[in-house]
Amino acid sequence: MREEKPHSSISEIEKPHPDRKTEWWFFQGYFQEHTETKFYFMLSFFRIKFPAYVENNSEGYSLLFSILNAETKESKYYSLIDQSALDGLLKAFKTEKELDFDQDLIDVLVKEIGYHGPPLPIKLKEVKFNSNEEFLKIDWKDFQLYHTENRFEIIFPHLKEDSPCKITILTEKKKYSLIEYQKSFDPQIGYSCYPNVNFMGQSGENNITGEVWMDHQWGGYGWVVDEDKEKKILGWDWFGINLDNGMNLIVLAHKYVKTNEVFYLAASLMIPGEQSRTYKNVKLTPLENWESPVTHIEYSISWKIEVNELNLNLIFTPIIEDQELQIFGIARAVWEGVGFVEGTYKGKSISGRARGEFFGNGYIFDFQNYLQRLADRVDKRIEEFLPKNFDEDRIEYFLGKPYWQNEPKAYTELISVPVWDLILRRGKRWRPIYGLLMHEALGKPSGNYERSCCLAELIHSGALIIDDIEDNSILRRGDKALHLKYGLDVALNAGNMLYFLPSAELFNHEHLTEMQKLHIHEIMMKTYLEAHFGQTLDIYWSKNMSKENIDLWLDDNIESKILQMYDYKTAAGPKGLAEIAALLNDSSDEIKKAAIDFSRAFAVAFQIIDDVHNFSNSSKWTKECGEDIKNGKLTFVIAKTLKFFEEKEQNRFKDILCDIKLRNDNDSLSEAIELVRKSGVLEESKDYAKQLSLEAWDRFSEIVPSCEAKIMLNLLCLKMLDLAYDT
Repeated sequence: MREEKPHSSISEIEKPHPDRKTEWWFFQGYFQEHTETKFYFMLSFFRIKFPAYVENNSEGYSLLFSILNAETKESKYYSLIDQSALDGLLKAFKTEKELDFDQDLIDVLVKEIGYHGPPLPIKLKEVKFNSNEEFLKIDWKDFQLYHTENRFEIIFPHLKEDSPCKITILTEKKKYSLIEYQKSFDPQIGYSCYPNVNFMGQSGENNITGEVWMDHQWGGYGWVVDEDKEKKILGWDWFGINLDNGMNLIVLAHKYVKTNEVFYLAASLMIPGEQSRTYKNVKLTPLENWESPVTHIEYSISWKIEVNELNLNLIFTPIIEDQELQIFGIARAVWEGVGFVEGTYKGKSISGRARGEFFGNGYIFDFQNYLQRLADRVDKRIEEFLPKNFDEDRIEYFLGKPYWQNEPKAYTELISVPVWDLILRRGKRWRPIYGLLMHEALGKPSGNYERSCCLAELIHSGALIIDDIEDNSILRRGDKALHLKYGLDVALNAGNMLYFLPSAELFNHEHLTEMQKLHIHEIMMKTYLEAHFGQTLDIYWSKNMSKENIDLWLDDNIESKILQMYDYKTAAGPKGLAEIAALLNDSSDEIKKAAIDFSRAFAVAFQIIDDVHNFSNSSKWTKECGEDIKNGKLTFVIAKTLKFFEEKEQNRFKDILCDIKLRNDNDSLSEAIELVRKSGVLEESKDYAKQLSLEAWDRFSEIVPSCEAKIMLNLLCLKMLDLAYDT
């Protein structure tokens, strides 16, 4: 336990520290007008001095503000940066390579922000900042913070329009200088805390009163990066608590984000008129998690707080779950919200007002982990719709009440078992994830439509089952194709069933209007038609594979026809998802077209990359190497290979491709595979695919505003086109 003496008044002590790398002022509290309704607010202003390699140690500024009506739960927040912060952080992202982040994410973020500015709702606005060793003056349009000789004045927006709030902090409260924090994180850090300061002010024509908690901190970068060791990224769970017995408490867990290892955990108790005390025998236990519908970051938002030396036990509960604030940079967002605590102190009941701040959850060290979390959500939504075990209620959801009697066991064994066998083989899930991110990139959270979007995986699974039957495939995702494992009849029935099942979700959807249902049904039918027209072309070329026909096809712009087949067969689903997303977001015709065009280009590019992978020996490839040749397929890669060679090698490749016996002879198949690899077509096709997708993305990106989901959609598509390829 460490004791600290309270110091003198705000006006005497709280001077800026322009010589330090970072500095921030933090105000949180509540105000009331003529009613009993409390409005909770938080305002944080940050100054950061960039490293020398950025540009002459330039400074950047950012501001976070939130306000919440405790009665109606209406809330609003602002996240602002200035141009210096944007430029400096972009330069730092590009320069700093030691931090353990997914570099592709950094590259996408830098490109997106460089071209289109910070992702919404973060806004770029210039600030007037003036500080010296005596006073502070910040003017950021709707927000002002003035520190004059004997007061702090703060101006900020109200939830109600045209009623800005102005508060003046005059009360000379004693500050607590929390030295323990300084030693733990950064020797340069100073931490001044005023946990309960009364104020008066105005909101429009109304007088307001309230209470504010003020923190002022300064130092190096030690709060967010462990500079002394391996530059590990840091995060924290912080609580500022005003108890109803007059005690004030800070509880902090500082941790390494990647491993979630807590290296500092303490509680600092501040009692008016007494010295502050820091206690280390503290335990924090998360009780409830919440996932953001916007960033898909998961936070622990309800906590049990135990300070054993004080015999203090509290439960922190937020007033509302969604108090996430998006911030500029690779941290992406912070959960910063008001709540309350209830519990016991020395065996007696106690309660109070509290604020929680949970930072670091949004860092992405490996994008595959981010995708896996989304894939897990997809599976959860699919299971809500298609159970692993049918019961009477679920049958009635699909079919209505029976006229006689159902047999749930049959549907479990012949639908759920084979379908879930295929699903749990862990495909990429990129189609539903693509649909979710596209929907959100166009402006709205996927929320009410998330499950519907996830059912795209069922439709895709149905197509895989039928494709494997038509192609006589042996393997699918590392195991036997379903028709070989469960029988042709079961596979056909299950595959076809998956085309129709999602219609039940559409017909029963409570958040769709009848007109929206009709339009989505039309899109689904168009998707099915395109997919089957594409499959028809695929079958046609395979069934008519001969040397004579190949010569005719090669003279007839065959690559263009293959790309059209991919547009129908592979791109139908993503195009349909994009069109539905545009419908539900009320997107303009221009945005709708750009979304569909990009979906087409990306899906066709993905199919070309899939063709390339067909010649991979990588253990990550879960099909038979050279399967397209073995099945007599005419793919983009195979067509380009046929055009590449001179007569002798071309004829040999045709001989193998057109002869079922040769295609199934291991030596001949290996010879054909080697010809493809030798041609250089694989790298050429990969480059073509990536360029096709990138050009379409640039057109899409020009007219769709920057946002979190757009950045993640871009990264998803780049990753899907850059899967490990090993010859």
